[in-house]
Amino acid sequence: MDRIRSVFGSLLRRKSFVFKKQDAEKESRKQDKVWNELVKPTIEIFQGSDFKNWWSVRFCKEEVDIADADELAELETEDDHDPTFGRYPTSWTPEDKLQECIKYSSQIDDLKAKIEDIFSLGKQGSPYDRKTSDKMHKQLSELSIKLVNSQEQIYEAFMTRYPRFHRLRVEPSLMALYYYAEQNPCLYRQGGVIADGIRAHLWEIMSRCCLYRQQLNHRLGSRTPGANKSQYYQSLLARIPSDRSTGTSPKQKLVYDQIAKDINRTLADETYFTSSKNCDKLRNILEAFSLHHPKIGYCQSMNFVAGALLMTTDDEELAFWIFCRLVTEIMPPDYYSLTMSGVVTDVQVLTKLLKTYLPAVESLLAKLEVKLEILCCHMLMSLCFGAAPLPVARRCMDLVLAEGSHVLVCIVLAMIVVCKEQILAQEDAGDMMLLLAGIGKDLHPEVQEEFFSCVYHYIELCGGTILGLRSQLAEDVRAAQEKLLAKCFINESPDSLEDPTLTESTSDGGARRVSD
Repeated sequence: MDRIRSVFGSLLRRKSFVFKKQDAEKESRKQDKVWNELVKPTIEIFQGSDFKNWWSVRFCKEEVDIADADELAELETEDDHDPTFGRYPTSWTPEDKLQECIKYSSQIDDLKAKIEDIFSLGKQGSPYDRKTSDKMHKQLSELSIKLVNSQEQIYEAFMTRYPRFHRLRVEPSLMALYYYAEQNPCLYRQGGVIADGIRAHLWEIMSRCCLYRQQLNHRLGSRTPGANKSQYYQSLLARIPSDRSTGTSPKQKLVYDQIAKDINRTLADETYFTSSKNCDKLRNILEAFSLHHPKIGYCQSMNFVAGALLMTTDDEELAFWIFCRLVTEIMPPDYYSLTMSGVVTDVQVLTKLLKTYLPAVESLLAKLEVKLEILCCHMLMSLCFGAAPLPVARRCMDLVLAEGSHVLVCIVLAMIVVCKEQILAQEDAGDMMLLLAGIGKDLHPEVQEEFFSCVYHYIELCGGTILGLRSQLAEDVRAAQEKLLAKCFINESPDSLEDPTLTESTSDGGARRVSD
């Protein structure tokens, strides 16, 4: 009876995901509609107008400056209501006011055309109707005022929904992108030309690196949001010696040496890194991070993540800030630490999900004594960069930044689902390990839409389960990994447990507060 139930349950689960090409095509059409009817017109409003003046005059008169780093840190947990403005989110949405703008713009264009016709007739000798002309000019003036008010109200809708972005002087176009991506995930989920075009901006705003950057700059004395954005990063670069072999601690020298070895291995197939200038930028990012967060320092796979960020944004400092936010805030704790307990936790979560959704695969792996770590460790730590085709890895990063790091487990699970038949055909442990080690690279273009449809399916099906299992397993895994390290005589200094955002490494390998 148990076997019958197991087989029946397996059949039901197999039917729970069926790839339908028409569904993917429907989402692509929706993506086009959202972009052309909402995102693009909104961004054009901000880019084509002197919007910063309206923003500064109308909404910042009573704004209280961010006084110190502690107040800035409070923005991290700030809810949608901001007492600075004494209001909750507007009753209207940006979409409401955008439709008004489109309507008023159309009416203005029609009215301008009529006025032009009157002037043309006058030039041809026809009687000039001044009364009609004056009436039209008055209407034009009224419509122009309504248009400007509607444009301001679009920003007001964003401002009251994201007050922390407003206080940090985030560009209105980025706020618009953030809002529409939250409301319409198809904007980035479907990939394609649209997603490729907004990706760098999406990663910047979804990572919320502007907040992280401002916190660090405040500690170095920058008091004005948006000013001296490079101050902290430049201070890190200034501390990197020109000769890495001298003038630094033995520990930091090992970090520099490992980074130097890994630079030329980073996404070696990409022409972007055939340039020595771009390789130097990547080195700067990794070495600066090792000084910024000495507890983590550097570990392999970081070079793939930082390299992908640099290649996508083509902005060294922006890539650094996104990288910092990703490693220290977005990914689970200890993902890149000595214990690697965050990665081990995700492997255990994946094992439990395999038992539920792919019992045949889990049973075969157990029979062949093949560990999931072979598939998972590099793929999880590198966020799929270097372990999957670059277009696939970039779309995976979209999901991590927009929806959370737990989607990585869904991504690996979907890879196994798409390649399930190949996996189940293996009879030898060696062949299985070779297959799992390269499973992501086998995602050819013809199966990529099926793969991502499977990812989205599992995000909806078991996203909450993954978060719950992470929370349930994390402490036990951490304790077990620390015991394992203790047996290897590797102990972390208590001093290194201090908040990394409050410290920076010293020349002797220790740490001190930035404010000291």
